Amino acid sequence: MIKYYFKTGKMYCFLMAIISVFMFSGCDNRSECNKFITFPGENIKIKINYPSENGTVSFTEIVKGENKITLTDNQKIWVIVFPLLANKYYPQKEVDLQENGIWSTVAYFGMIDRGVGEKFKVIVALVDSDANNILEDYMTNAKKNNKWDGMDDLPKGTKTYDAVTVERIR
Repeated sequence: MIKYYFKTGKMYCFLMAIISVFMFSGCDNRSECNKFITFPGENIKIKINYPSENGTVSFTEIVKGENKITLTDNQKIWVIVFPLLANKYYPQKEVDLQENGIWSTVAYFGMIDRGVGEKFKVIVALVDSDANNILEDYMTNAKKNNKWDGMDDLPKGTKTYDAVTVERIR
């Protein structure tokens, strides 16, 4: 039976189908999904501890994690929310990093009256000073204009370390 699959190429198609489902499940934009893939057992240096993968969130949550990297003066850690339906990045803010490496920040999932039942990626990223300035400018302008349009791409100088998918339930 296995010879039949290899001879006809059906095994290759079957394996490709399985890989595609694993890699792209829950994502509408394949190039975006690839940015968030982490592999079991990978030693993640900047990690999200809460919320957990496939967890649930409210409109606001305190995102928590840990950092095992010695940061230089021009590096910052940010949490970014990526609503899968909106397909845009919503920077939250630079995390509050304690000396022991534990960090936290408040994150918003959707609008107060919209977003229940939607899925979001919560991303933790390390940014250099240029990327930090772009994210800070986005936050300043969004607050000033009370307009949160999101960003089409993360700025150059941003490296994502961990991401979890969550669903907003209230």
